[in-house]
Amino acid sequence: MKTIMEYPEKAFAIPGEDSIIDLVNPNTGRTWIKGETLEQIRKRYPAAQIVNLKAHCAAGAVRQDSPVTWDAITEDHYMEWLEVLPPICYDGSNFMVGEAADHHAVTGRARYQAVVNHGGKHWASSRPMQVAEFKAFLANRRQVMTEVAQ
Repeated sequence: MKTIMEYPEKAFAIPGEDSIIDLVNPNTGRTWIKGETLEQIRKRYPAAQIVNLKAHCAAGAVRQDSPVTWDAITEDHYMEWLEVLPPICYDGSNFMVGEAADHHAVTGRARYQAVVNHGGKHWASSRPMQVAEFKAFLANRRQVMTEVAQ
């Protein structure tokens, strides 16, 4: 998998959003995929700009890596997420939904919705998590969830 360091320097994007519209072809200054100009892109995305790709991704990663909080959900919601697809990570009661919600802006690693059963209640992560991040959470979940439930 390519890292952000191996892509062109510029991209078409909307500042403040986590994704890009397309890369800037360094030979043409147009989009990589369709060969469109910034003016053509702005017909669909009026706020689009040409941005520095590394800086845009770094800013997105800061937003993506915000602290996780846990929101109470119903048992029906918990079961719906458990049964929609086989979980990507599952320990018998805590799991990650089997389809990636997004990918990390810098590493490209998949991030999944995390769902926890603790103290007879059900909780969903406030943002998608990477598998390693969720496993680290599971190692300390009793302490974290005790604080959340109070």
